[in-house]
Amino acid sequence: KDDEQDNFVVSYNNPLWKASLEALSNFPLADVDAKSGLIITEWYTSEKKPTERYKITVLLLSPQINSESIKVSVHRQIIKKNRWVNKNIDSKKMLAIERKIIERAVELNL
Repeated sequence: KDDEQDNFVVSYNNPLWKASLEALSNFPLADVDAKSGLIITEWYTSEKKPTERYKITVLLLSPQINSESIKVSVHRQIIKKNRWVNKNIDSKKMLAIERKIIERAVELNL
């Protein structure tokens, strides 16, 4: 039923949820909300590129393990004249994170 899809609540045992947390385990997390299926990292700056920072958002849309069930967003900013400015990011980065999460969820589900 479609109304079940709208009321989807992530279970802590959901393989996609576990895989998402695992994939983002190297980043400081700003918000982790299993009810809404949302994980947001803090802004992250690497030591190699201190003028650039990233923030990752993962949203689970359904319990099924497939690419329609997950939305990954990566936000990138660079510093210009002492201000952080939004920059576009290659969608390959988001797809790579998505793929990593889905592959891990499949392993966890076995």
